[in-house]
Amino acid sequence: MLAKRLVLLFADLLSPMPYGAMFEITREGGVRGRSHHTRSMFLQTVEDEALRAMVEQVPTMEAPIAMLQLRILGGAMSRVAEDETAFAHRDKAAMLTITTSWMDPGERDERHAWVERAWQVIRPYASGVYVNFLSDEGEDRVREAYKPATYARLEALKLRYDPANLFRLNQNIKPADAEEERAA
Repeated sequence: MLAKRLVLLFADLLSPMPYGAMFEITREGGVRGRSHHTRSMFLQTVEDEALRAMVEQVPTMEAPIAMLQLRILGGAMSRVAEDETAFAHRDKAAMLTITTSWMDPGERDERHAWVERAWQVIRPYASGVYVNFLSDEGEDRVREAYKPATYARLEALKLRYDPANLFRLNQNIKPADAEEERAA
């Protein structure tokens, strides 16, 4: 029965749609009082092994609101040079987001564990992450959101406009070291 329900859901959502319609799918997760946990990654290609790893995670979902969302990329976004904006993963074929949400605080550990297990299984097929889909995952994951040259450019901008790192309650990029910046 679960497999039939998943196939129907998949069939309903597998089609071209306006950009805004994508957010209707996840609207329930934004209800006030809901907690959520999300992991995201880019895929350079969408190979059979990666798809198999994703599909194998579906039957392990126990939360009423949980999903693996695969967004196929390309088109207009891939025609912008990677050094023209801070978003530099324009060469990636797809972005995968694994997420779940819950109301009962007692479900937190179980829901987190599912996302982390699925993420670990699929991560070998991935590289990079979309900065706006990061949780508090540490500096290394923030660095994965950018190509090295882009990250260095953002560090230099931070040093110039926010050397005291006042604006740090985000996926923070610390100001470049002033000594290193002068040497460069």
